[in-house]
Amino acid sequence: MPSRLTPRRVSIAWELTGFFFAFGLVLSYGAFLAFGRVTTGIALRVGASVAVDAFESGFPVRDASGLRALAGAGNGRLSSLQRGLPFLASHDSFSGVRLYARSPGERWIRFAQGADGILDSSLASGEDAERLGMAEPERVYLRRGQDLFSGRAVPVYLRLPSGPDGTEWALGADVDATGVVDFLVEHRRETALFAAILAGLSLVLGRVFARRFTRPLIRLAGAAEEYSRGRSAVSFYSGRRDEIGLLGRTLAGMAAEVERRRVETESRLAAMEAMNDIDKAVLSTATRTELLSKVARIVEGTMHSTAVAIALRNESRIGWDIAALSGAPFRERVPGASSAGTSREGALPNGALPNGALPNGALPNGATPASRDEDFYPFVSDALLEPGALERFETYYDAPVRGSGLETAAVAYDVMSADSGRLVAAPLRVDGRYLGSLMVAADRDEPLTAEERRVFTMLADQAAVALRSILEHEAREENFLGVISALSRAIDAKSRWTAGHSERVARQSVGLGERLGLSSEELRNLRVSATLHDVGKIGVGEAVLDKPGRLSAAEYAEIKRHPSVGADMLDGIRSFDAIVPAVLHHHERWDGGGYPAGLSGEAIPLAARIVAVADVWDAIREDRPYRKGFPVDEAVRFMEDQSGLMFDPAVVGEFLSFARGLEHPAGG
Repeated sequence: MPSRLTPRRVSIAWELTGFFFAFGLVLSYGAFLAFGRVTTGIALRVGASVAVDAFESGFPVRDASGLRALAGAGNGRLSSLQRGLPFLASHDSFSGVRLYARSPGERWIRFAQGADGILDSSLASGEDAERLGMAEPERVYLRRGQDLFSGRAVPVYLRLPSGPDGTEWALGADVDATGVVDFLVEHRRETALFAAILAGLSLVLGRVFARRFTRPLIRLAGAAEEYSRGRSAVSFYSGRRDEIGLLGRTLAGMAAEVERRRVETESRLAAMEAMNDIDKAVLSTATRTELLSKVARIVEGTMHSTAVAIALRNESRIGWDIAALSGAPFRERVPGASSAGTSREGALPNGALPNGALPNGALPNGATPASRDEDFYPFVSDALLEPGALERFETYYDAPVRGSGLETAAVAYDVMSADSGRLVAAPLRVDGRYLGSLMVAADRDEPLTAEERRVFTMLADQAAVALRSILEHEAREENFLGVISALSRAIDAKSRWTAGHSERVARQSVGLGERLGLSSEELRNLRVSATLHDVGKIGVGEAVLDKPGRLSAAEYAEIKRHPSVGADMLDGIRSFDAIVPAVLHHHERWDGGGYPAGLSGEAIPLAARIVAVADVWDAIREDRPYRKGFPVDEAVRFMEDQSGLMFDPAVVGEFLSFARGLEHPAGG
């Protein structure tokens, strides 16, 4: 329902039709009156010409003597003049003609037929004299308006030719004047027909002209209504050179400005949303791998690019590590890949570039930077690029992929699988230090607009903030791992036989966890658990640890307490809540014969099952005071024999698939 404040819509075309209709009626009525006026004037001029001829023939002497001769003369000459004007006799109000004359400098004298056959003469009235003064020579004077509306007798005056001595002559008479109303009543049928024709013609012409005049306005109004409903693809432009054309061009300019600001606002909102998503990624992601993968996908969606790469500067190798890739070319290459990324999309800590980026800048013989090779590395060496590439990527960079130099081709084609369009890069800076570049491959020929560039640099700045956050987290994590590694080395150092044991167990556990598909957070906890799995041995004496013979029951009981002691040491530290189960249960057995809780099967935490496999493998491969380390084949057989007894069959099976390649300082 329309709002009370919304006026009822009225078509301007019908308004203008009504205006033209009324205007046509008034104009036609005026033309009718003008026509009557003109025909009346013509009739008067014809009558005047006849009267002048009759006067000249009846009054040959027209000087002062002729005027004096009229005084006391008979009606004959005036009657003869009246007979020469038969059209006056048809008027009901006609009572005879009057003759006016005056000598130069004298007053007008009025002559009229007398009842006794003698002309009556008298001085003309002031009104007659005024009207005679207003009449032009040989022209009829009729008071304005009396021939239009009055339905009574009206006086007319005709100035006649003057005498040779300047004596002036004039003729006067009373005639009928038919008023407009009287005329319309008298000719009502004709008037009604004329009015109907006039009204129909005015209506049709009014409608035609109104539609012709309002058609561009209606088009502009329709375009404005469509625009108000959210349709931006409307045109207000008009090529007319009048005010309507100016209005259309003005509206087109306003709509273009509104559309520009709308696009700019949407772009800024998209940038803000993307920056917010990056912030959320920082808060929800603990590793550089996952964070940069998320950032690359966010930038890809915001910039509508075909591919995105995050290149981090590696000064030690003199080049760039490609830390993340995102885009359709990488999803399409992997069957079943989803938008969440695959091994060919997202961060590439140890993966392969999709095309020919080479390690250490070395090119195969006869190869070019665009060469294809199956041995790919996530690194682009400065040797692949033209001199000054670092300086160019340290600032905003926007260039076509084709014809812009070796660095553009090497990055766009070899890294991002883009062989056309443009490569756009913005630096990632943290506290003024250049860390790398955010790069996008855009399927377009023209450079980014000022607004698009502003959005892209904002995303690069936000990505740099995210990178700084993860670098700070990595620094804290590195310090943390350094502390627990130092603690584990201190514990391992209690016995010369276990030096480096915890670090090897941690390394092998993480490798096994990766193969089992653990998340980055689970791998991080697994690394810490494996590093600290023997922290409880801090309370076991060196004599027990280095005893060359069989342990006594008491000594074995002391050894068996170290998982519980270690768990008790870590318990209560919030950041170690996820660490404690693996430390406590890494000596449980799959068949339930382990300690300290006697858990079996999948009741044993997965991290504990993984650490158990890596711990036993390292123990049997290393020399101990009571035996030599197992050769690799013997160690493999032992692990296979204990599958389903000591170890989870799935876990030990996955471990043995790569165990032969593990290096040990001892053993065969």
